Amino acid sequence: MKCEMVTQEDVFHSMESAEKIGRKAYDELITNLRADLLMAQRALNETSQSVVITIGGVDGAGKGEVIQILNEWLDPRGLDTHSFWDMAANATDRPYQWRYWQSLPSRGRIAIWFGGMYTDPIDKYVHEKRGTEWVSEISKDIRFFENMVLKDGTIQVKIWMHLTKGAQHRRLKDLYENPQEHWRAMSDDWKHHDLYEQFSEAAEQLILFTRSREAPWHIVDASIKEWRNLTVGRLLHDAMIQAIKLEKSARPEKKAQITIPKVEKN
Repeated sequence: MKCEMVTQEDVFHSMESAEKIGRKAYDELITNLRADLLMAQRALNETSQSVVITIGGVDGAGKGEVIQILNEWLDPRGLDTHSFWDMAANATDRPYQWRYWQSLPSRGRIAIWFGGMYTDPIDKYVHEKRGTEWVSEISKDIRFFENMVLKDGTIQVKIWMHLTKGAQHRRLKDLYENPQEHWRAMSDDWKHHDLYEQFSEAAEQLILFTRSREAPWHIVDASIKEWRNLTVGRLLHDAMIQAIKLEKSARPEKKAQITIPKVEKN
């Protein structure tokens, strides 16, 4: 299983299609993945590196569910989770990126960002009719932030969980008709579904402007939950291994203290 980086203009058609996974096979894969994640997280804690994983995507793709799963899979002692919705009172009087600087993980830790600095530009592109030039300008600030964070030792994993319009409608309908999940299909989700093309265009613009070799976007097909969960977990694991390797190359004298976990091939 792999997840392709954005490398062409039609970003959402570049993703690998999700495949169905049987329950028994999924349980076995998850058991191995969780062990790999915990081993990598423990090794990361011994480094001066850190990891930020940003979870974005269309409504109904299961962003909150994935974040909850990651919190279950990882050791909470080395994990911080942040949701970025409306600005808090103490953030409105400060520079725009202040709350993101405040939410960066300490060395050796992981931070999960729900939305991050990528959500607001998409919303404004759609609701305030901001144009491509505006997205391009604000993307320069985002890339500047990403570059500074990267140089300081923070690996970034940017994930966009995608659904086609038809798949999104089915997902929202299933949630709405389930008494226990009904609350998850909010009125705003249906409004955004009606604006699917505009939101997709906005997301594509932002992804194209903020992609880079050092901080690429990973487009994940979220139509099959098991595939989605495994893909996101493996992307995070790969990022932790990357951070550990960077530490070893930058500080060779500590090679004996940092063990890169072996990944089981499934």
